[in-house]
Amino acid sequence: MKIIGILVLLMLLCAVSSAGNGLFLKFNNLNITSTQRQFNSSGSNDIVNVIIANNIHNLNEVPNVPNFHSESSTDLLESIERPKGCFLFALDTVILPGIQLGWGQIKYDSTYVRENMVTLHLNTIGFVTTMGSSWNVNRFRSLDRAGLYNCFNLGLDYVIMIGPEPGGGGDIKHYVFPNISYGLGYSFKIGTNSFFRISLDFGLKLIISNLKISFIF
Repeated sequence: MKIIGILVLLMLLCAVSSAGNGLFLKFNNLNITSTQRQFNSSGSNDIVNVIIANNIHNLNEVPNVPNFHSESSTDLLESIERPKGCFLFALDTVILPGIQLGWGQIKYDSTYVRENMVTLHLNTIGFVTTMGSSWNVNRFRSLDRAGLYNCFNLGLDYVIMIGPEPGGGGDIKHYVFPNISYGLGYSFKIGTNSFFRISLDFGLKLIISNLKISFIF
């Protein structure tokens, strides 16, 4: 009987121990599940918060719009609008009246502008007539070709002189004369690409000095 009682007592202890282990495992599983839920909830909240913050940052950012009014684009626009050629109509005054016609190219630099022109001229008064061609250079410090400028001229003139004789008629003489001069002028802007100019030059030519009125367009 004692043996039977001991066996029954051992069986009860085993049953209680297995029940306790089961409750402990269930309790641990509940704790783990709760912890996972809390972690997942907080992780989801963190991800949502990051997405919202990024969207707000993107909304506050100013879009990178190209600056069409930057210096480089302005310089490019000005270079497109600047004329590349010019025409000349001029009147020589005072001593040997005449006209000049010319055409040239315009060269732009960062500090100056230069006009290179080929001109044809015809001057006459009384018994003297000259005609010729020359290379003319006008150099401006102003990039809009207005104001004070320097002028240089290099060419050749064909000169016809008729010497009067008593009783009519006269001797006709022909000369080839150099036309080299340097001078100063002032340019008035009268239109978008048109100018009125007055210049005075001195040099080695038939008439040592000359005053010229010109129109550039």
